[in-house]
Amino acid sequence: MSAAHALGTLRRSTRGELVVVLAGDGPYRSGDVADALGCEVLAHLPDDPATAEHLRDGGASSKAIGRSRLARSVVALGDIIEARFATVPTSAGEAVLSR
Repeated sequence: MSAAHALGTLRRSTRGELVVVLAGDGPYRSGDVADALGCEVLAHLPDDPATAEHLRDGGASSKAIGRSRLARSVVALGDIIEARFATVPTSAGEAVLSR
C-alpha cells in the first residue's frame, strides 16, 4: 500500500490534521514528500538500525540507547508533538487536542 493511498484512507476515517514522520535516508527531501502527500512532514528520524534492533530485542544499556541519534530524535519528536498538539481541558474535565 502506498503512503498516498494510506493517507487517503486516514483522511476519510479521521478528523483533524494528518502529519507524517519520515524514517531513514531516502531519495526525497521532506518538502517533496509533503508536496506529494499533501500533508506536513513533522520530523525525520535517522536511519539507525543498530539502536532500533536493541530497542526491539533488548540487550543494550539504556545509557547507550539514550546517546543514540535515534533516541535523541525520538525525544525531539516527542517535544514537537507536545508543543504542537498540546491538550486543553474541557468543561467536562476531559483533555482534547488543541488542533
